[in-house]
Amino acid sequence: ALMGVPRRGRPVCLLGVIAVFVLITRPEPSVIRAAVMGAVGLLAIYRSTRAAGPPALGAAIVGLLLIDPWLARSVGFALSALATLGLVVFAGPWTTALAPRMPWGSKTLAAALVVPVAAQLMTAPVVVVLQGQLSVIGIPANVLAAPLVAPVTIAGLLVAALASVGLSAAWLAWLPGAPALVICVIGHRAAGLSWANLGWPAGPVGV
Repeated sequence: ALMGVPRRGRPVCLLGVIAVFVLITRPEPSVIRAAVMGAVGLLAIYRSTRAAGPPALGAAIVGLLLIDPWLARSVGFALSALATLGLVVFAGPWTTALAPRMPWGSKTLAAALVVPVAAQLMTAPVVVVLQGQLSVIGIPANVLAAPLVAPVTIAGLLVAALASVGLSAAWLAWLPGAPALVICVIGHRAAGLSWANLGWPAGPVGV
């Protein structure tokens, strides 16, 4: 938007960036999965109707499973799909509803709060089954870390691109490295809190 790209052209540009990202970081299963989910997220954001997201996500999930059926047993795949579903279904309407209550009616601030809530809400059933507990610090930690994700991703992509063509980019690695270290600190500090997780009951009550 800041570069003057019209709204209709942004999805094409962003899909191109995703493709370059996959090539530079190498098309491993986790990268492909993230790229497909990112593409679905783009479609959901830039389509004129909110109804476009769920069918696109369903098609992406089925397509990935046809390519690699073993993904059906992957916890990472389940979490990615559920988190994306949360964003596709809830992020838009929740952000619209919350924005008027934010300082200066900021949609950006509302989205920063809504995204981790929507993702954690949808992934909670799987996380509870795996860990037997529910995180109460995950949402605040994600809100703190969210502003650092874009610098890490963009600067990291730049460093990887320079390195892939043989240019020395070691000193530039601090550009994504510094915010990445801060994200690590947030994660470690949050996980170390005694009240960070609530135990989840077993049996019928837990179900």
